Amino acid sequence: MNSITPEDTLSVDLDLIQRELDDNIRSLSEGWKGSIPFECCVLHEDDIANISPPNLIFSEIDICEYLSGNKYPASRLVFCPKTYPPPSTVDAMSNKISSEKCPGWINLRRALCLSALKSGCSIISNGSNGVSRDSANRVFRCGINHRGNRDDDNPTMAIKQYRTTSLINDRSNNRENGKVLNKRIKVTDKSGPSCKFQFTVKWIVNTYFFVELRLRSGCCIHTSHSRFLSTDSIPLPTRLLTSDEVENIVHVVNATSNHGSARNFIHSKTGNIISLMKSAYLCRKHNSDDQSAKDDILFMMENLVKSKDISFVSLSDVP
Repeated sequence: MNSITPEDTLSVDLDLIQRELDDNIRSLSEGWKGSIPFECCVLHEDDIANISPPNLIFSEIDICEYLSGNKYPASRLVFCPKTYPPPSTVDAMSNKISSEKCPGWINLRRALCLSALKSGCSIISNGSNGVSRDSANRVFRCGINHRGNRDDDNPTMAIKQYRTTSLINDRSNNRENGKVLNKRIKVTDKSGPSCKFQFTVKWIVNTYFFVELRLRSGCCIHTSHSRFLSTDSIPLPTRLLTSDEVENIVHVVNATSNHGSARNFIHSKTGNIISLMKSAYLCRKHNSDDQSAKDDILFMMENLVKSKDISFVSLSDVP
């Protein structure tokens, strides 16, 4: 390993690094504009009743450019009904379970999230509008920091005491205040304000999906978090993989018994990055294997029971 010489430190542009840090920190408070390029048809208020779906003309636009009334008097951004067919009945997307059975919505949600991720901003579909849960809409919010800090309703739990020891190297299990105290875990920091980025997707039965723009709806600015410096190395969430990509992962793992081979195959074929853990999770889910929650001891006992060549006796100390 080569050591860093004083001459190497002199070649580093410290002013450039400081400016990059200042711009990144400033963006946390000032916010930055998102981008979601997508094929849409822009409709004004007068066009909504006069233009039928077969006469719609679609072109690639940036959805974020139209949010918050930035392109008034645009009223709707319509998605292609052939590519993303809307539900055929009112009850087809009345709840979360029925929504997952609507191919048009599943494909549209995946395409919007994938387009946003490739443009440097992660988004998720976080249910419908809280004012009217039974309305025909779904809200997309920031996938990084859409939830703000939540106060604990129980005042006695405001100050928590955590465990100070563990079971490691403690054979007699003599920890003081062991399992009665909370375990300290790593969680996402939600102490700051949340990101207000959001827009609403609605639909008309047997007509089309569209983004609502009336009343200056939506927010195109991300706040309280920095943007991705590069999207080339961001792991792709499993919810954005197509069924064909999942089947390819399963086939490669079954043929090679190697999750790394499946990861490399998907990257070389589609350019998407997935982790080894996600590859293993998709294989277990595809094969309906619910053994992921079992520990090593239980696996060993099951293998001993199934084996015809090993004799064993199980001893247990039950008080």
